[in-house]
Amino acid sequence: MRLLNHLTNALILACCCLSSWALAAPLPPYPFVTTSGKAEVWLAPDLGELQFDIVAQNSDAAAGLAMVNTVSDQLTALFLAHGVAASDIEAYDFGKKTVPIHQKDDGDPPFASIITRHVRLPVRDLAQWPALMAALLGHDNIESLRGAFDRSDRSKIEGQLAVQAARNARQSATDLALAFGRKPGPAMAVSKGSLERLGAPFGFGSDPSASANGAVRASASAATAPDAPAPSYAVPHALLLTQSVNAVFKLQ
Repeated sequence: MRLLNHLTNALILACCCLSSWALAAPLPPYPFVTTSGKAEVWLAPDLGELQFDIVAQNSDAAAGLAMVNTVSDQLTALFLAHGVAASDIEAYDFGKKTVPIHQKDDGDPPFASIITRHVRLPVRDLAQWPALMAALLGHDNIESLRGAFDRSDRSKIEGQLAVQAARNARQSATDLALAFGRKPGPAMAVSKGSLERLGAPFGFGSDPSASANGAVRASASAATAPDAPAPSYAVPHALLLTQSVNAVFKLQ
């Protein structure tokens, strides 16, 4: 019986040690400090993009398609006259939908076909933007008009901002560590998104997808102009470009 009690106590102690190790496993086996760094810059856009649908409704689908083609030709001529290259104009996502219509007389057709064509084009000369927007907004066959602005050198600028954000994160780690009589060593993990994206090994959160989606939304809102243009159809004076870096530094 005494031997059995010893074995039972040993088994319980082993389980407790194993449980404690499992709980501590998500944390790194060294003292560490986590910091965030950010860098941003306001720059004038040098690139625009227009997207819209050409829409025609007719009881005869062939007649509706002919109208869409006519409008497409008219707009192509407009774009070319404003310096848009023909190779930059994309027309796709052709669609046809049948809808019921109100019949005034018994002889009227009960249905009509709605023909749509989606168009997308970059505007590389933003001096042409106001005239293009005014023409599209005044056209009866244009729907779902959307405009956006960007920088053609965005990748280069974001790379420079990322370096600045990393330096800012290390400086923050230095300041925080010195307050406790320590100094930061090498970076053991780095993430452009939230620290939750670093995963369980460092014990930061459990839902990286939520943070990632939030980062994407923030990035998109910083780079995209509002759907509704300003009354003057003007190009915005500047866009906010930003980069953030989160890091885990080993303390020394």
